[in-house]
Amino acid sequence: MSRILAVLVLVLPVDTGYHSLWFDAAGRPNAAAHALIATLLTIDRRGLDPADYDATHWRDVAATLDFGPPQSDSVLTELDAGLSAVFEAALCDLHVGRIDPADLGYQLHGKRRDCDLTALARDALATGHIANAFAQAEPHLAQYRHIESALAFYRQLAQDSTVGPVSLPRRTIHPGDPMPSADALSRWLMALGDLPPAGIPTDSTYDAALVRGVRTFQRRRGLDSSGVIGPETMAALRAPASWYVRRLELALERLRWVPDRDTTQVIVVDIPAFRLWALDSIQSDASPTLAMNAIVGQALKKQTPVLDETMRAVVFRPYWDVPASIVRREIIPALRRNPRYLIENDMELVPGLVSGAIRVRQRPGPTNALGLVKFVFPNDLDIYMHGTPATELFQRTRRDFSHGCIRVQDPTALAAYVLRDNAGWTRDRIDSAMNGDRPFEVELARPIPVLIFYATTVVWPDGTVAFYPDVYGHDARLDRALQRRPHA
Repeated sequence: MSRILAVLVLVLPVDTGYHSLWFDAAGRPNAAAHALIATLLTIDRRGLDPADYDATHWRDVAATLDFGPPQSDSVLTELDAGLSAVFEAALCDLHVGRIDPADLGYQLHGKRRDCDLTALARDALATGHIANAFAQAEPHLAQYRHIESALAFYRQLAQDSTVGPVSLPRRTIHPGDPMPSADALSRWLMALGDLPPAGIPTDSTYDAALVRGVRTFQRRRGLDSSGVIGPETMAALRAPASWYVRRLELALERLRWVPDRDTTQVIVVDIPAFRLWALDSIQSDASPTLAMNAIVGQALKKQTPVLDETMRAVVFRPYWDVPASIVRREIIPALRRNPRYLIENDMELVPGLVSGAIRVRQRPGPTNALGLVKFVFPNDLDIYMHGTPATELFQRTRRDFSHGCIRVQDPTALAAYVLRDNAGWTRDRIDSAMNGDRPFEVELARPIPVLIFYATTVVWPDGTVAFYPDVYGHDARLDRALQRRPHA
């Protein structure tokens, strides 16, 4: 007997007879059973698969029992347990996700894996409001609601046989070039919402209106938005609506992992989007208080990890203690080529604090690799946010250039945001500290949750749905893990 069934029977009237949770006195499925089955049959609207909960099987069972002969108590008990099990499984999957993020190497904590939703299930059965239980189990996040709405749009698009992806010649297409498939491209961009509804072009030219639509498409797909259709854009244009549906389903799965917090304020860095947002409420539809470009770890060997921690301090004019791996791979080879490398890069040799071994440290200043400010959220991977003197990299479309830490485009604005509850920390004082003559640390009056996340699908504040390249291959890994997962 499932945990939910074992608990729920306690709320039923007690006498010497059998009391079913899902069947009436005549052995027919009751209203709660029909409501549960109907919800399971349409649970793909929430990004889950009805087959995982045997939805069609239970539909057929209910249809048989509605008009068939009465069943024994033992049969009804078994059916009760089965329906309770899928009810529990579906609620749990909606609440914390089907895959444990720790299995993918993510350091996300705060959501309980035991998924004890018995009170929610008990109330749903007592009131008959089964659908409400599913709504309550889902994350109460604005981004989750927006992704779920987008999923409905793309599911509908996937069922429309009159439009579809476009295959273009395998060559680069510039504005003004001949384009025999201009009409098909226009139809697809209109269907996706990247081109306003208008008449289908009658000529075969890549004209100005179509260029504008392609640029919008490129921005939404995290591509260079020059309007030139090169190999990456061609590949993106070939993606069918079902590809978008799957990306949205994966995004919903990831959002179910977002840790529960006592505060809804959070700083989010989305790795595939190369963006940072500061949100005063993760649950509301309000626009981010702060947004900026970010640089994350290189895709091949220095990936930024997925984690959630708490920012506790800001360090102005920080030293950069060069990690031993960077010393080995980069500093020592550079010294062999140029013995003056340390001097020219304002670096020094200092004894290690614990081991006594010599380590390399870069002095504070405008050329320091961390810039003029460092944001500290203690974690065992030594990941933090910081400024950078290489500000030109923020103009790139793809920004995976770091050794794993996160470089932020506007460290002054971020410092003002996190220190806004520290008395006296005005922008002028922050500027003075960043350009002072010594390093020093300021503890935050109110520590702020930090979520380093990985979502290839994000809904922007204006409602635009963006789909970013899977730069680390995490979507592919999650997709495989979900396909290997046994049904409920």
